[in-house]
Parts: sequence; C-alpha cells; structure tokens
Amino acid sequence: MLTSFLIALFTFPSEPSQTTGNAWFGPSTVVFDLPSRGNPFDPAQNDVVVVFRGPKSEEKRLAFYSQGKWHVTLAAKQKGIYVGRVLRNGQATGVELKAVLRQPLKQGFVRVGGPRGFRLDDGTPYWPVGFNMAWQSENCPDLATALRDMPKIGVNWTRIWANHWDGKNPFWVKSDPLQFDEKALNRWQGLVEAAESGGVKFQMVMFHHGPWSTRVNSNWAENPLNKANGGFLEKPTDFFTDPRARQVQKAWLRYAVARYGASPAVMSWELFNEVEWVDPNYEEKQALVGEWHAEMAAYVRSIDPYKHLVTTSSDMKLPIYAKMDYYQPHGYPNRVQPMLLAAKLPKDKPLFYGEVGPSNFQGGVPLMRLAIRDGVFSALFKGHAGAGQYWFWDNVYPNKLGDEFAFASSLLKDSGLLGIQSTEQNLTIDAPAADLKIQPAGGWEPFHQYEFKLPSQEAQLGGLSAYFQGTSKPEMRAKPVRLTFASKSPVTAKISFAGVSSGGGNLLARIDGKEVARITFASNEKPDGKTLDIPLPAGSVVLELDNDGPDWVQIKEIVLPGLGQAASLIGTGSQDRALLRFQRDPSAAAFETSIRGLTLRDGTYTLTLADLDKKTKITRNVQVRKGTLTGTLKVEALDAILLLKKR
Repeated sequence: MLTSFLIALFTFPSEPSQTTGNAWFGPSTVVFDLPSRGNPFDPAQNDVVVVFRGPKSEEKRLAFYSQGKWHVTLAAKQKGIYVGRVLRNGQATGVELKAVLRQPLKQGFVRVGGPRGFRLDDGTPYWPVGFNMAWQSENCPDLATALRDMPKIGVNWTRIWANHWDGKNPFWVKSDPLQFDEKALNRWQGLVEAAESGGVKFQMVMFHHGPWSTRVNSNWAENPLNKANGGFLEKPTDFFTDPRARQVQKAWLRYAVARYGASPAVMSWELFNEVEWVDPNYEEKQALVGEWHAEMAAYVRSIDPYKHLVTTSSDMKLPIYAKMDYYQPHGYPNRVQPMLLAAKLPKDKPLFYGEVGPSNFQGGVPLMRLAIRDGVFSALFKGHAGAGQYWFWDNVYPNKLGDEFAFASSLLKDSGLLGIQSTEQNLTIDAPAADLKIQPAGGWEPFHQYEFKLPSQEAQLGGLSAYFQGTSKPEMRAKPVRLTFASKSPVTAKISFAGVSSGGGNLLARIDGKEVARITFASNEKPDGKTLDIPLPAGSVVLELDNDGPDWVQIKEIVLPGLGQAASLIGTGSQDRALLRFQRDPSAAAFETSIRGLTLRDGTYTLTLADLDKKTKITRNVQVRKGTLTGTLKVEALDAILLLKKR
C-alpha cells in the first residue's frame, strides 16, 4: 500500500500539454548535500525527489546530481517561500531546504493552442521561425554564442541534438552508460542558459538514428553500448527492447527533466530524430518503434511537472505520432515551396517541418535563400503551425543568410497575422503566358495520384513523389502518370533530373498511348544535365510518363511550354489584412496586373511592397473593392511580399 501511495504521489498528469493561461515564478535552484549511495545518476539507486510546501500548494520536483552535489530546481505558479523535504527512493532523508520564488517567469512555456498552432502560457501566439543548430560546426560560431544572438536575426526557434561527436550525449561512455558524462551535462546547461538569454525556444533531441542504425549515418560500430565495444547490446534493434537500454533511456530523460525542465527555453522533448532510419524499420518492426515512442512519451509526461510538449521526427507514415503533441516531418525536395503547399495538414494536432532544404546545391547561395523564404512564407500561407525550418546551419553563417530570417520575421511581425484566423487566398493576376514549370516535391513515398488536368491541378503535382520508381518497386508506383492539357502550338516539353538510382532507370513519354521519347540511365550513371525532350502536338494532349527500367530516376523539373504564367501570387489573409508573395519568372519583363480574389473588406489599405532580394520596402495607399485591388500594380522585383493592412 505504501509503495502504491508513493507512486501516485510522485507521478504527474500524463495528458498531452494544453494552454494553461497561468503565470509562473522562478526558477530557483537549491544545492544540498546528501550522503552518496552508489551511482548518483542511476534512479534505481538514487531516486531523489524534493517535496516543497509553498503558500498555496505542494510541489514535487526531481533532484539531479552535478559536481559532487545534489540540486533541485523549482518554478511554480505562486511566488513566495517554499520549504522542501528531501526523499530518496521514497524514504525521508531528514534533509530540508528552502527556495524563494520572486521573479515571474516571462511568458511561461510553449503549449498547443489548437490544431493549427502554439501559444505561450500568457496567451502570446508562438509561431516558430528559425534554423537547426544540431551540433557544433567548424564554420559556425560557438553554439552558445549563436543561441544568444539568434534574436538579432529574427530567429525564435532552433533544434539541438544530444549527439556524441560534439560532446552532448551523456551516456556515450565506455564503462557504465549510467555513469553519465558530466561534461556533456554541463554543456547542455550552458546551451539552456544561452537560449534563455536569447529568448529562443529549442527542441531538445534526446536520441538520433545513427547510433541505432547499421544502414544510414551509422554510428553503431563506435557505439559504447555495442557488445563489440564492451557494451551489452547485440544489435541496434535491442535498443528498443533491452531492459538495460530502457534504464539508460529513462535515466537520461529523467535527468533532462530534472535539470533543464524548469526552463521555458525548452519548447519540447523530441524523442527521436528521423527514427525511420533505425534498424527495426528495415526488419519490419515498425510497431516496436511505435510502442517505444508511446512508452517514452508516457514516462516523460509522468515526471515533467511543467508539461513540456513531446514530439518526434519524421516519417508521417510510421506509428510514432499517436502520443505526440505535434507532428514533425522533414523534407528535402528540389524546391521547398511545392512540398509545403501540397502538405496535407492533420486535423488533430499541429504540424510544421523541422528540417527542410534543397536536395542539392547546384543553384548556390540563391537556392539557399529561396529555400529559407519558401520555408517561412509557404508554411504560413498553407496554415502550418510554424515555418519549414532550414536545416543547413553551416550555410547560414559563412554565406551570411541571416538577413533572410531577419527580413522575413519583420514582415511577419508587421502583418499582425500570427495568432489570428487567416484564410489561404484564391488569387488571380493578369500575367503574360510563360512555360509551366512543375517541380515534384514529394519524397521517398508511394504515388497516391496519377491523373492531373493542367494547369488547374498544378498544385497537386507539387506533392507528387520526385522519385519515379521502376519495375523493382511496383508497390511504390502502380501505373504511369497522365497529364492532360491543351497545347496552342507544336512545342517541345523538357524533363530534367536530380538523381538516378545506382541500379539505373528509364523515363519514357507516351502521347495518346504511343511512345514518343525515352531516356535511359545505366547503372551508376549520373544525370549530368541530361533532359528528356518530348515533342508535343498542337491541341488536346494526354502525356503519359512511365519508367520501365530497373530502378528509380529522380525528376527535378517538368517544363511544359506556354502552359503557365510569367508570375505567381499566393498568400493568406483576413478581412482587414493580407500577406502575399509575388514571384516572377526571371526571363519575363515586369508587367502591370490587377489582383483579384482577396478576402479583404472594401476600403483604403496601406500596401507595403517588400523586395525579398534587395531587402527594401515601399509603402503607399491603395483601394480594395469587392476583393479586387483597384487599378493595376507593377512589381519590379522578381520575388516580393505584398502586405495589405486596412487603414
């Protein structure tokens, strides 16, 4: 009976986090002595808990060991003096201590604010914008310095891994993994404090795929838990089943909650980075990985009094998200925008992409800048809960890309759209005819749609897998893709390629069922700028694309001459404001156009035209009548944001 009582006493609610609306005070860290009994990092030997009695409540907090002393950190919802009793393994130790909470904890913690976004405890909307800083890179500033300086470039989010190669994995030790590396634990402390100083939230990635994979970015050969290195695991899959591995995992989660959990800089505990690459998924044991996630999510919620969000990444098809607070896919298409615009948003909880970037860097710095802009604005327009977060932080600093985040963040702030209900705009403009350029942005996934009418269904093609599978994977592509359109005159369509399987592959084109063009790639051949040129007749065309080769080819772009417009306009808005993105084909001259399809009320609006390349803004007054911008507008910029706000 006593054991059951103690379990209930020190277990916190296991429900997913929601907005609380309550302020917090603190935190306060108290250092105390407690005679050592075995390994202080092993909760089985030293489950040290402090029970605080305060002005209006009793608070239970996990203690943690550091530098030869025990510590406990308290933040609570009432200020005042708290007197604590120290328990070890459920038994009183006779040690008492005091914590004083005076200062309010600014804004509090990040909560789910509904299926489309996040809020802080004080009700402030939180829309994450930033880039990953997973580990220390040679051409980047010190990680702590970068965290402190991120707000200077408009960044309020990042993502950091507990990896071993830059000293952030505490159980990567050769003797007993439960004898945590204190250098790693102290390094995390410095990063948490730096993030607090900069006002940045971060996802703390507790585990990543490399140590538990023999196939992708494998660190298994050097893993100290590997039996070959003196550890106790026969193979990577044992990480998800072995009782001793469970002890290590939960000890690390417990320590993180105890030491860093009182910090509002921790947006969430991300249980795993890209768990799709671990060995169990190649052994058809996806259910095992899903069960592990459910168990760890329940455990971390049971010990976290601050109810941080819990997530994982990235494959949306795996059974890993049932107990998560939000979805976190990753994607690396040829261009980011079509992927984000084609993403299907779930109805049950928020989603935003934790990693995005181009699949190659043949476009150099301009392509990097485009990926950052796409990540921010396309995600906003489509209603994602945060930006598509740029992965390549080692490009941000040497290529001076910080101005992209700063300028985008200033426009988001000026718009006033964050945290309010906005609607994707169904816009039309009067643009000259141009080539229709389709960039499939889907990743390694089965085809779900095969018939497309153009140009009306262009957006759906953005979600098409770029990997055009061959005969070896019929389950990924069951039949050819058919594009139906009308060509005004005989022209030549072109398809370019981003990659080819080592096994080689083909792409062939049929018109009205007859083969008219084919390209063949041999084993280990690279695309090297090759294109499939397809002669198109005038009139109604049914173009069929197929691959009867052994393996996949990755499509970079499909160009259909004369079927598109020289510019595009997409955006989001409410009744009194709108944020739109205008992009013009570099080969087309500037032109005058009207803008139709706005959800804005009639009236006078301030129009800010922001050139994303030059980082300049021009403002003037315009009129809106029946959803149309009166008169015509000429945008000289190739890539611009139009911000309309009612006067």
